[in-house]
Amino acid sequence: MDKTNYTSDDIESRYTPGAGWFIYPPQLLILIKQNKGIGVFAKRQLQPKQTLYETSDEYFSIIYRRHWKEVCAFCYNYDSGLDWKLKENHIGVVFCSEECRSKFMKRIEIAPDLHAFLISVEEFSRKRKQLKTAPDPEDDDIIPDRRIIEESWTDSQNTLLDIVNTLASDKPNKAQRKLLSEVQAAGLRAYDEDSDTDIDSIKNLASYIATNVLSPSTVAHTLTLSSTIEPCTLSRLLDQQINHYLALVSLLPPSLSQYALSAPSIAKILAVDRSNSFGIWSGSSDLKCTHTEERSELLGSMLVPSLSRFNHSCSPTVSKQRSRHTWTFSTTDVVNADQEIFITYLGGDEKTLNVDDRRQRLVNGWGFICRCVKCTNESTQSDID
Repeated sequence: MDKTNYTSDDIESRYTPGAGWFIYPPQLLILIKQNKGIGVFAKRQLQPKQTLYETSDEYFSIIYRRHWKEVCAFCYNYDSGLDWKLKENHIGVVFCSEECRSKFMKRIEIAPDLHAFLISVEEFSRKRKQLKTAPDPEDDDIIPDRRIIEESWTDSQNTLLDIVNTLASDKPNKAQRKLLSEVQAAGLRAYDEDSDTDIDSIKNLASYIATNVLSPSTVAHTLTLSSTIEPCTLSRLLDQQINHYLALVSLLPPSLSQYALSAPSIAKILAVDRSNSFGIWSGSSDLKCTHTEERSELLGSMLVPSLSRFNHSCSPTVSKQRSRHTWTFSTTDVVNADQEIFITYLGGDEKTLNVDDRRQRLVNGWGFICRCVKCTNESTQSDID
């Protein structure tokens, strides 16, 4: 595409690979921009405070281990750090109401043996909690680049296939039983001094498998997305992710082994997750909060494929508001026809941070240098001064 200014006719006449996965309202359209990935554009003029989009139920999510007793596993309701009383301890979740518990349990019981898998994951996580060993500092000597990451995950695919074949065997032989034992032992290693961090990795990867069981289309949608940064920054974390995933696959009931995602697919989802997920913040559950996300507490994260088409600007034209597990996007100002629609990735802190601090945070968190109008103008003014 050789155009940088788009008309409605230009936009509507083009097919965007992957865009068909998501159902957007008629006033919005997904468009591939030349050499700049994908963006969301207005097909007609939009007025301020106009609701554009609400999320569906297609997403991955994790509640961090240190907060699991405080956040409803179904709707993400949070009450100032108080523990919810309705618990399903055997799978490590709590609920704010009987209605939420019923909906959550009914959902996971759709798939035979998924409940049993989640019980095994929780038991495995508790074993890691009991370990007192520390990670080996030598594991951090290498910062893996994309080539190393891809090769490491590809190399693990053969082990993954061996595990799946073992699960499918009516009578695993001695070598197969030894494989499962070794894989699970590697998954229980201490990769972080804080056991909760390792458990978060286990639970996050388990959510990928569970989502593939319940909603394969969500996984398919996610694999169409692009990522701007690597899924990990230290060799220790790469080993953590691979060994945790292999261990989780070894815990699958035979009936669910078909839902084990390939190693390269997991690597892709991890990369997309890091650069596209939204934080579940304590200040944005049910009531509007005067605090920015940075000044509230991060309880977990959600990867919502349909929301990953919106790009960032430090002068966003759309606000995002979470009410429990639903995100709502609304315009903050007039958006003209054919204009790209932007959200902020900085949770409101773009209003107070200077251009250098904004750019540094975006580089660290999302892997790109912001060149939005606000950053460009402030950077130019700084050079003049």
